[in-house]
Amino acid sequence: MRDPKRIDPFLATLAEVWQRYPDLRFGQLISIICVQDALDLFDIEDTDLYSKLLTFKMKWSNTNG
Repeated sequence: MRDPKRIDPFLATLAEVWQRYPDLRFGQLISIICVQDALDLFDIEDTDLYSKLLTFKMKWSNTNG
């Protein structure tokens, strides 16, 4: 069984990133985050997707102040 405590930090980070780009639809945002590595959303583990989300967040934080 996966740890349900993983959900809140993931969603909080996703909300923070999405609020930074409110004009993007959810699918667009996820595609941008995953397309760099051609990730299959069906098979990716939550920890791996969360890592990609954090990497994306760090990139825009570093380039946008």
